Amino acid sequence: MSAKLTSQRRISPHEGQEGGSIGSASAAASFGWRNGSASPGEGVDSCRQRSQIGNPGLLLVVAICFSLSAQAAEEPSRGKRDLDFFLLQQVLPHIAVGGGWTTTLTFVDVGEQAGTFPLKFYLPDGSPWVVSPTGMGPSSEFTITLAPGRFVEVELPDNSPNITTGWAEIQQPRDLSGGGTDIGGQAIFTDTSPTQPNRPDFEAVVPLSSFADSAFFLPFDNTGGLVTCAAFANPSELITNTVTLDYRDENDNSLLLDTLVLGPKNQTAFCFPDRSPQLDGSKGLLSVTSSGLELSALAFRFHPGGAFTTFFPMSCLGAALGSCQ
Repeated sequence: MSAKLTSQRRISPHEGQEGGSIGSASAAASFGWRNGSASPGEGVDSCRQRSQIGNPGLLLVVAICFSLSAQAAEEPSRGKRDLDFFLLQQVLPHIAVGGGWTTTLTFVDVGEQAGTFPLKFYLPDGSPWVVSPTGMGPSSEFTITLAPGRFVEVELPDNSPNITTGWAEIQQPRDLSGGGTDIGGQAIFTDTSPTQPNRPDFEAVVPLSSFADSAFFLPFDNTGGLVTCAAFANPSELITNTVTLDYRDENDNSLLLDTLVLGPKNQTAFCFPDRSPQLDGSKGLLSVTSSGLELSALAFRFHPGGAFTTFFPMSCLGAALGSCQ
């Protein structure tokens, strides 16, 4: 089922967007963290040529080509269409709705031509998630049409006492030569804490994530009552992704080596001390590597007073090529 949404509001390139304490562990729990290609035979040289390797801004395209050219030999049924599809995806790895939480997605056409793109929602098991944005009917997929310099907001309101979590993706109509629309996006997470009416609302914003965060670092801090929680989504339609989590302290000593297995379109979210109690009271850096190209992640640090902030995955430019240490 698909619903259509067309934005009519015009913005300038610089116009801004509007937008009793609760313990960090409780805030994290309420946020939903605590739930337990190339065508056959297409070679690297051909892929390089199509992706204009001389353009430094398309380094990731080259990395994708290397990966997909290798995968095509094992999965020839993927076809050329999937190579383009991989380049189109942007991901919001975690969404929380209900139980005091609202998530508002904003999309802006920052390019020079109008475009139409699908916005799809998924539950953690990869099945379609039917949501009911403000002013719209229920659906798991929405078609958004934007003119250059215009934006649209999709608000998922707090309309249930129970929290539901999942993730979302958009697929931009672009090609390897750089043509097509250019869409930017972000999400605002709002915690209204209905059980504590005298406490102010808290918000944090995250940009849409890359679908190819296949190797990156993520800071974490579980000291002084702080709690770090993370979400990982596998945007692939076909490939199961094994994700290695290497937690290290401030002196680069190993704290824990863990593994996640994410099936196609699967997502998981957890707070570090809940999944691994030995990380309670620790602070350091998480090194994340995945067996496949496609992975998206985000993290939040919750304060004992209820406030929270975002931690972003950080990687070197060569991460997708496997050249980072």
